[in-house]
Order: sequence, then structure tokens, then C-alpha cells
Amino acid sequence: MAERGPNLNKVEAQVMKWAAELGRLAARAEREAAKAKRDYYAELQSLRREMEGKLEKWGVELEGMKAKAGGMGAEEISQMMWRVWCIYRKGSS
Repeated sequence: MAERGPNLNKVEAQVMKWAAELGRLAARAEREAAKAKRDYYAELQSLRREMEGKLEKWGVELEGMKAKAGGMGAEEISQMMWRVWCIYRKGSS
């Protein structure tokens, strides 16, 4: 039994080293996850602003089309809006 004492101390010391390393790795993983979450929400906010800007632009364009359309029928307005959409899609690709 006397020989087990030093061996148990070595094992205990190794387990303590591993526990400390796991603690450091867990903290690092938490920091990385927080950074990824922050970056995700920043990108989401950027996309939201971009979409809002495009919607405002389209609103202005739609009002212009309504004024231009005047006596145009629903079919002609629909075709004009489709052409605008196709032009937009080509420009954003």
C-alpha cells in the first residue's frame, strides 16, 4: 500500500492538469461562441439595413410608376413591374 501513495499523487496531479486544461478550453470555446454570435447579429443587422434601403428605393420607384402609369391598365402595369424586377435581379447578381 505504501507504493500506491506516490502513484495516486501522480495520477491526481495529471487529472488536475487535465481539468485545468479543460477549463481553459471551455472558456476559449465560450469566447469564440460569443464572438460568432456577435458577428452573426452584426451581419443580420447589416442585411436588414440593406433590405430597408432597397424597399425605400422600390417604394419611390413604385410611386413614380403609378404617376407614369396614369391611364394604363392593370396588365401593362404588371408587365412594367415585371421588367423592373428583372432589371433589378440582373443588377444584384
